[in-house]
Amino acid sequence: MKRLLAVEHVRVHLLMIYAVAPVYAAVIWLLTGAGPAASLLPVAAAVLVIWGMGAFVVLRVMGPQRYVEELAELEAGRGWVRWSYDEAQWASAVAAERARRQRLNRPAFVALGVACCVAVVVSLVTEVSTPFAVPALMVLVGAATWLVLWLGAGGPAARRARAGEVLVGRLGVLRRPGTYAAFAPTGALTRVELVGTAPMRIVFTATRLAQPPWAYWIREQMADLVVPAGRADEARALVERFHREVLSRR
Repeated sequence: MKRLLAVEHVRVHLLMIYAVAPVYAAVIWLLTGAGPAASLLPVAAAVLVIWGMGAFVVLRVMGPQRYVEELAELEAGRGWVRWSYDEAQWASAVAAERARRQRLNRPAFVALGVACCVAVVVSLVTEVSTPFAVPALMVLVGAATWLVLWLGAGGPAARRARAGEVLVGRLGVLRRPGTYAAFAPTGALTRVELVGTAPMRIVFTATRLAQPPWAYWIREQMADLVVPAGRADEARALVERFHREVLSRR
């Protein structure tokens, strides 16, 4: 169980299911008038169904066992590379990962902002007891979602450390301190490239297909690993290995 929760995308999904889902249910209940306690029964039943189905999807359909097994391999020192970072290099590595996460989460925050604006307009032109109730509750849900993403990631622990290390495997990367993050948790790893600009980085990109009716390809940058000084040859060999053993066999 400890290793399962150490897999970043699994922990985030479980937090979304068990922590944010009740918040959404409370929002819906309040928006429908917050009637008598008996009206809570359908909401509670829906939450229980979401919990059960969500756990099944995360623990069975998503197949986290392969990531747990690789995490055990990395912890035992049997990864593809193991890089140690001094204070300056670790600060650069943490900054690159933080910038990547901000780019990845930016569309979600933009969408939340647009939704709040729409909610304000709707609440002003419709019969709502408190005009700003809808946007206020949406902000509450958005804050809960952001908190889950923040708690689920390993960024805070990594930023507090003065030095660290990175262990790279076939499926993901383990940061110490930090978490294990899969390169392509919901799709396929489609690109691994070495960026030579200072600092030298290895960029991993995954592509996933959104579900109908929004069926289109979405590309996400899933990792941005800073190469420590003196490890350029190892980095080039690692990129070649990914092209040979992972990308060519999709």
